[in-house]
Amino acid sequence: MSDQRGILVLHGITMSGPSVLRTLGPLRTRLEALGFELVAPNAAHRLTGEDLTSLSEWMANRYREMGQSYADDFADGRFWDAGEHYDWFRSNTDQTTGKKTYHAVEQSLEVVAAALRERPVVGVLGFSQGAAMATVVAARACQGDARFASIRWGMFLSGFKPQFDEPKIISYPAGPLPRLFAVGDRDPIFPGNATYLASLSRAFEGGEEELVIVPGLGHEVSQDPAVVERLASFAVRASQ
Repeated sequence: MSDQRGILVLHGITMSGPSVLRTLGPLRTRLEALGFELVAPNAAHRLTGEDLTSLSEWMANRYREMGQSYADDFADGRFWDAGEHYDWFRSNTDQTTGKKTYHAVEQSLEVVAAALRERPVVGVLGFSQGAAMATVVAARACQGDARFASIRWGMFLSGFKPQFDEPKIISYPAGPLPRLFAVGDRDPIFPGNATYLASLSRAFEGGEEELVIVPGLGHEVSQDPAVVERLASFAVRASQ
């Protein structure tokens, strides 16, 4: 690539901007070698110790159900950095009505907008909860939010499609968007199958679509050279 362009990178819950860049591993190296600048802000809500304990217990149970070790992934120096734990949404669900409220999403959108100012960002890449936040940002771009107008594609790794009661900031399908969704077939958090990926992709309508299931991959970013090259090639193609 002859001129540097940016990719907005959004971290998962319990993570931070620096930790998600580390988690990308070879994919980060390849994207930067292709001339992309990776922009990775922290989410608006910093998790409390109580938040982190509760999330850790929930995720540990999911890992045990798949016969996997939670500690292999969610540890200081791997997915997260000690004391640097963030959350894009700060969501809660009313136990009586089922109403889901995302208390921090507006503030997180402002954080993202600030990170993008005067940067030539062309795409958004999200991992885990960051993939859900990337869905929000890309949908806002499709629906005319000037703060995110430069974003032309999305890459969503091992994540989910957020459903909002409050605030009502997006609707599906959001519009045409070149997009790639990927998940490992051993992911203990989200279903590693084509049906699940297709349901996520329907957040958008129109544009190139790739659905990638990575054999043997858990809840992480693939380091397989063939997978890394497929993701990087999508980023280059969609940025042209």
